[in-house]
Amino acid sequence: MKEQLVQVIDKKDLQVLILTDGYNIHHLSGYRGHTGMLVAFQGEQYILTDSRYTEQVELEAPEFTCVDIGREGYSKDNRGDAAEGICKRGQIHTSNRI
Repeated sequence: MKEQLVQVIDKKDLQVLILTDGYNIHHLSGYRGHTGMLVAFQGEQYILTDSRYTEQVELEAPEFTCVDIGREGYSKDNRGDAAEGICKRGQIHTSNRI
């Protein structure tokens, strides 16, 4: 699965790929959970979810680093903050402006 993700990143010439749709997350990682976000760089891949799904991520998508973002309560804002933090570590600029 990870190879498909790397191919998408290469083909589209992306610095980072962020997915929030469950179908796409499952297709590219194997994770079937009901909540989550996939954040991928060329060399690093993450699935962000809350503690209800961390074990499932580890079983279904072992090639991905699982990030538990539910410690402070799960919300779309927390998902965005966690994704932005990962992007900053990879020196990727994020913006909510198109």
